[in-house]
Amino acid sequence: MRKVKRAKRQPHAKGTLPGALTPATPLDGETRELLDLMARLIARGNFERAAAAEHFKRCLELAPLVTHTVRQEPTDQTFLSGEVITQWHNLPEYLSNGQPRRLHAWGTRLSIASLVRRVDPHADPREILKNLIETGAVKRVGKQFLPTTRIIKLRHKPVQQQIHHRQAALAFVRTLETNALHAEVIATESTDKFPEDSRIYQFACTGFVPESQLQEFRKEMHQLNDETLVLVDGVMARLSRKRKHGEQLVPVSEVIIMSENSPLAPPSPGAPRAPNSRPLKGR
Repeated sequence: MRKVKRAKRQPHAKGTLPGALTPATPLDGETRELLDLMARLIARGNFERAAAAEHFKRCLELAPLVTHTVRQEPTDQTFLSGEVITQWHNLPEYLSNGQPRRLHAWGTRLSIASLVRRVDPHADPREILKNLIETGAVKRVGKQFLPTTRIIKLRHKPVQQQIHHRQAALAFVRTLETNALHAEVIATESTDKFPEDSRIYQFACTGFVPESQLQEFRKEMHQLNDETLVLVDGVMARLSRKRKHGEQLVPVSEVIIMSENSPLAPPSPGAPRAPNSRPLKGR
């Protein structure tokens, strides 16, 4: 039998996990805040902190390694591309009979470049147009471009999707933290005059759907959620036109979450299973 000579294993570069193909990314401010708020969420449940820290460390060790090249991109590119699509559907001069006009890529008036500069004077129109094309948000019609959707699907851009996922998670836990702080103040203050706008709106509807109807539920929820996001988008665009000269813009997020409450991670040995959870079947 012929012997196969094994390749000599090379030591991994500093900052790179064994098995990964890309250097580890330093923690940025948003990721640190996400970890901080998740820690507060766990701490408010009065769980054993040492056990929580050890479990999280173990989860990181067991998490899949990144085996594809990750090219870091500016975080705001995700939002700017979406804002360009929003304004394209809402600014009167970019509409014809209520529908988005076909636009040339470049030009000082009624072009994608002019629209990008209107959204953010410092943004690179080439990068924004590239993102719109790669996500399928626009299509080429002759020498012009036309939007294909109101909602950009980032599944075609894994790096931007990862950024979006972190930002959606951060927006959600920010809401939980704000509402928790609001509840703590109400519990310690003997006043009913606490400002209502300090609590961020949050609502959860939890119930059950027969397994045979799950696909129909997903279909109807996707449609309703898309319609809601388009309505929210329109409200933001309408209110943004009322901005006063030099007025500061406040970043806001409207996050819709639909979850099927079956655990995605196996419970630790000996840990009790949640009463409403069930094992995954063929998923």
